[in-house]
Amino acid sequence: MLADVVTYKQALSDPFEEEAWKTAMKQEYDSLMNHSTGELVPYPSDGSKVNGGTWWLTGKQNKFGKVYRHKARWVVLGNHQEHLVHYFDTWASVGQNETFKIMLILAVWHDYIPYQFDIEIAFLHGRMDTNVYVKQVRGFKVPGKEQWVWRLNKSLYGTKQAPRMCQAKLVEVLDSLGMKPTRADDSLYSKKDQNLFLHVHVNDGFLIGKCEKEIVFFLTRRNVILKLKYQKRPTHHLGYCLDWSTKGIIQLNQQDLISKLLKDYDMENSQSVKTPCNSNLLKELEVIGDPISTTSYQQAIGSLNYLAQHTQPDISYTVNALSMYETHPTARHWVALKHLFRYLKGSSGLSLCYTDQDSHSSEGLIGWDDADYANDRVEQKSITGNLITYLGNPVSWLSKKKSIYKVWI
Repeated sequence: MLADVVTYKQALSDPFEEEAWKTAMKQEYDSLMNHSTGELVPYPSDGSKVNGGTWWLTGKQNKFGKVYRHKARWVVLGNHQEHLVHYFDTWASVGQNETFKIMLILAVWHDYIPYQFDIEIAFLHGRMDTNVYVKQVRGFKVPGKEQWVWRLNKSLYGTKQAPRMCQAKLVEVLDSLGMKPTRADDSLYSKKDQNLFLHVHVNDGFLIGKCEKEIVFFLTRRNVILKLKYQKRPTHHLGYCLDWSTKGIIQLNQQDLISKLLKDYDMENSQSVKTPCNSNLLKELEVIGDPISTTSYQQAIGSLNYLAQHTQPDISYTVNALSMYETHPTARHWVALKHLFRYLKGSSGLSLCYTDQDSHSSEGLIGWDDADYANDRVEQKSITGNLITYLGNPVSWLSKKKSIYKVWI
């Protein structure tokens, strides 16, 4: 299940969870100290800025809503850092979801063995490249030195350069183990002589290979340098739910995210429908209505667009149509949005299925494309949709307006 975030005050005022949160924070503090994250120094007298920090507390819940894991992280308020003073470059690549889907296809087609790993305290492996001062950790100030601050040695969470420094360390470790980045996606690493492929997204990795012995050897060697938690055939990865129970088939969905959205928008008990929208959706959306909160509407569209891009091609058209009214939504648009939520409620049990049996399997990479004929009568534009498949399995899809106008004669 997805994690719930609580504040420091909420954590310490909960009579049932207080001790668990204190333990989690103590473990995080001990980890920071053991990794020499910062050096305690007097408050800088040269006018250097001292950044604040905050506790980021998350509780992992099981399917019954009970918190089974408490996680605490001390995060720097890096928004106060000044460019070219406290940091330089911040860029770090993240894995593409299309690459991850291709790896699933390779796994099911070639019977590769999948492993997932998480780099514990990933950002603490990168070294700082400038002087950054941070206030002491809340709840753990050193007696007699309460006004002293930390001068960071490591790229602590929240600092602007943390992702880049973390990736630099990761690339260094992978290179020492013979894993090289690919040209198409620099978050995909391979070791071709052993048929090993690794997809990296910040501190999460997804590894597939033919020989389990080689996979375990790779993970074990890497664990000596970077502390890892790993598991075979993961059921959750990067917000995806994975089902490996049927041989030759991998099922992929985002049921946890859908459940959270239905809860957030009070649609848990709504009556489900069988289609994401009515057949005359565009005409309905043109009707003038009372304005509604732009922020709430945009937040909902953003979450739904994320679903549409990753695991729900069936809602791409509807989300694209609704997103055209993000700057001036009305009650009519909210009704259509709720209709889409009701569809998600009824279809949340569906999954993308990646299989090794398909009639187009021998054709490799295929692109499918189609368009209507100026269905948008307001702007007189056609709406196109496309689908890219690899070995008969979906990799990417899109629904959007064409930029060319249709002139009616």
